Amino acid sequence: MNLKSSLQYIKGIGEKHAKRLEKLSIKTINDFIYYFPRQYDDRRTLPKLNKLPIGENIQAHGRILEISEKKIKQNKCPLV
Repeated sequence: MNLKSSLQYIKGIGEKHAKRLEKLSIKTINDFIYYFPRQYDDRRTLPKLNKLPIGENIQAHGRILEISEKKIKQNKCPLV
């Protein structure tokens, strides 16, 4: 195996994942090593839910403490 070998021969990738990576123009081991994403998400610190910025894509985590239901017309049941 060398840097020009297909990714499908790397343990854990296989043919299925190699086809997905090919959509990103990653066809060889060399392409895979030198692929650098255009952007990334910094997940080292997550903001508190009450401090989330409006209009920005963010990632947060929280805990749902309660879910209640309210009946409306035609037996539809939205979450409240």
